[in-house]
Amino acid sequence: MLLSDFHLFRLKIIANILGVDNDGLASNTLIKVRVNYLIREYSTMIIDIIRTTIEVKKLS
Repeated sequence: MLLSDFHLFRLKIIANILGVDNDGLASNTLIKVRVNYLIREYSTMIIDIIRTTIEVKKLS
């Protein structure tokens, strides 16, 4: 996958939970923008991790 660096982190966590082999290449984001995105995306990342974990447990 080719993503921005702040999305790559979330993708790799979710792929690991799902047991999917993953590799990614991140494009660089300006530090000022990255900090803003990380703050904004943090809650979404937590929600995604919880949802994915619940779905995986349902399928087991």
